[in-house]
Amino acid sequence: MIPKLHKGTSFRGLAEYCLHDKDRAATSDRVVWTETRNLATRNPDAAWRVMASTAMSQDYLKERAGGSKVGRKTTTTVEHLTLSWHPDESETLTREEMVRAAELATGALGAEEHQALWVCHDDSDHPHLHLIINRIHPETGKALPSSRERLRLSKFALEYEKDRGRVLCENRELNWRARDRGEYTRGQKDRARHLHELEAANDGGQEAESVRAEQRGKDHELGERTRRLRDRQAAERAKLDDAYRNTRAGLRAEGETKKLRRINEVRREFRPAWEERARAHRSELAEFEDRERRVLGRVSNALQAIDFGELLRSNTRSAALKDAYNALASRGGREVGLRRRQHREDAALKAEQDQAERAATLAERRKLNERLRAQRLRYLTERASLVMTQRLERAKNRAEWRTRGRQRREAYEKVREHAPARDAGPREHADADSRRKRVIESFRQKRARERDSEQER
Repeated sequence: MIPKLHKGTSFRGLAEYCLHDKDRAATSDRVVWTETRNLATRNPDAAWRVMASTAMSQDYLKERAGGSKVGRKTTTTVEHLTLSWHPDESETLTREEMVRAAELATGALGAEEHQALWVCHDDSDHPHLHLIINRIHPETGKALPSSRERLRLSKFALEYEKDRGRVLCENRELNWRARDRGEYTRGQKDRARHLHELEAANDGGQEAESVRAEQRGKDHELGERTRRLRDRQAAERAKLDDAYRNTRAGLRAEGETKKLRRINEVRREFRPAWEERARAHRSELAEFEDRERRVLGRVSNALQAIDFGELLRSNTRSAALKDAYNALASRGGREVGLRRRQHREDAALKAEQDQAERAATLAERRKLNERLRAQRLRYLTERASLVMTQRLERAKNRAEWRTRGRQRREAYEKVREHAPARDAGPREHADADSRRKRVIESFRQKRARERDSEQER
């Protein structure tokens, strides 16, 4: 079992490829059977249209489900999964088994609730099944998560082969054993299609092998330079961003230090006033105690404790009358009134000090904001310069790849010009053709039996 996963943007283009023969033919002889999932239709032509409509309505679906439409809209809404079996399994592989594998693979991707169209082909030696999956959920409008999806598919394929009793892809099992040991292991990347076709057209002969090895070496060398370029550019961007954040944090820390210094200066200026206020309050308390020893003094203390301004206000009159009664009735009420008046005086002095602190720090805040703006402009200028430089470097790298492609084609053309015509021989051609015919005929017989059984049902 070999699963291959690709993402795209066109349901129509992928459906036309899967539902028809190659080279955009109008026929569909290679299509054995189709199935749909989470769709109200079994018609494959209608199925991809419904999926395309669902993908275009993702904002509406999010809003209807109570989600937020904020964020970048998903453009790669098409998930194309291909499941390929070994040619040796073509004789015993049934439609039910292919459906079971497709359901397991869909579960590994977490796409059980997503719309899908399955298409089985019989145009190759190995049985394979195409799964066209809509990445947009038909209810929530959210995109199918793509984190570690290839690893999940690889794990599914390994467990699937073990369940069938034979592990055909040994390298995959070795890679997972290494991952279980905590080692970082990455599967071999697929060779680009144009490179695969170019090498296949020049297959055979010692000279062709030598040219292929030489061209792959040059491709690898340029690929290494490209990776180093990407890593260096990423490091340059990270260095610039880190320097900007560190400088900004330093400016803020410096501004905070200056602001605290100005606040402390204002507090030192107000320290004598607070000391004078404390002495006055202690003197008032001493005089209060002295007056409490005389009847007229207690009357004087009571009058000083009553807040006549509060009595004149309608919204506070009830509480003021209660405080006035307490001041006339008890010594504690008169002392509470005195301390309340002293507290108001302290609050007024504190408000005056706070205003002075704000005025003192306002200038520092303005200076800090000016420095932050200047530093921001410098950062944007440096970033724009870096972006332009890196774009030029990437353009140069793309030009090198175009030159590399032209050189590769020229090298293979020289091989074809100088190499003698090579024929595989009648027996080799006959063996390959007969094997291919047997596989295709087996698929078609199976297809006919399934159609007959469906008609009987």
